[in-house]
Amino acid sequence: MYFINRAGKGLSKDRRAELEKAKKILSDRIQQEKDAKELFETVQVSEPFLRRPELAGCSL
Repeated sequence: MYFINRAGKGLSKDRRAELEKAKKILSDRIQQEKDAKELFETVQVSEPFLRRPELAGCSL
């Protein structure tokens, strides 16, 4: 969550709308990165799994 500090108190409606849009874009991007990281961590395969003989030559 982002806040507009006291310096932004006197912003015009257009500038405030632009700032709110930028805050939304940034928040969405950060959330996407968090989601991607969580997905990557859940999909990783452990090393002992890769050493199983039946998977020899199998590319992941």
